This record gives sequence, structure tokens and C-alpha cells, in this order.
Amino acid sequence: MNRHLAHNVEPSDVLILGKIKKVHCVLLARHGRGHTIMPTNVNFRANIWALKQEGCTHIIATTACGSLQEEIQPGDIVIIDQFIDRTTKRHQTFYDGSSASPVGVCHISMADPFCRKSREVSVEKVLKIMKENANKALSIILTAIPQIASMDWSESIKSLRISQEGSVMLPRH
Repeated sequence: MNRHLAHNVEPSDVLILGKIKKVHCVLLARHGRGHTIMPTNVNFRANIWALKQEGCTHIIATTACGSLQEEIQPGDIVIIDQFIDRTTKRHQTFYDGSSASPVGVCHISMADPFCRKSREVSVEKVLKIMKENANKALSIILTAIPQIASMDWSESIKSLRISQEGSVMLPRH
């Protein structure tokens, strides 16, 4: 299924509709199926708009990123509850005043940036399956690509008690 935002801005890839255990689901490869879209160039607004047009009410996104805490090992699952966005060069909102954006200004609290109920369900299911390989209340810092894995940068943000570092994620709005 191919849905697009105003001004013919396409999502990262076609939407794939199906069911997982009788639950209607829509899959979208945010970097493109060939993993050809750089994190800075992922058009999250087009992706979210396409999912919304398809009737999606919740988004569950996965990412592979590096841990800044020794107790989090490769293969562990981490369900993030907070984030610090240090990225640049991408739109931060749907409400940017452009002709394609919704009219007005929208102030949204980011105190709880993720749907609480979705997190509870996710945490419950993951902890049941993964047991000791799951971490549920951790923070992520989003960085521009050249900074990822820089030793000085990682040591600096580790002192902030951040547990993960990644480059692509935007929360619910």
C-alpha cells in the first residue's frame, strides 16, 4: 500500500499490511527496505502521516544501537522511557508553519514522551520472554552520525547516566 503526505512526499518505503496473531499490523522500513536512507534523511513526518492515513493508532519501533552501560550486553532488549535529542538537520514537528503543516502551534509535553500503556504492555511481554536480558526504564541520547561511537563523546554522555546511544527515533508527536 502506498500512501503519501501532502506535496507528494512519500514515506521511506511501501506500507506492508498484515496480521500478527490476529492483530492488524502495518510494517514500514524507515530506512527503506534496502537500508538506503541515512538516519538524518528519514522523513519521520511522511512515515507517521502514512501510518496514520492507514489507520494506525500506535507505533512500535525497533532500533539497533550501542549501549553505554556495561551491564547491557549485545542481544539485550531495552525499552526506552526518556530521551535527549541532540540531532540536527531534521524537522522536529509537524507544526512548522509551512504550507503542508497543520495550522497553528502545538505545545506538547515531553515529560512522558512514550505512550504509558504501550510501554507497560511491551515491558510485561518482553520481561516474561527475555527475563534477565531486558531493561525497561532507561534513557537514550540521539546523536548525529559522526558523533556515534566517538570515545570522547561516549565517555561524556555516559557521565550523564544515559544508557543507550542511537541516531533515529522520534516519540509520539
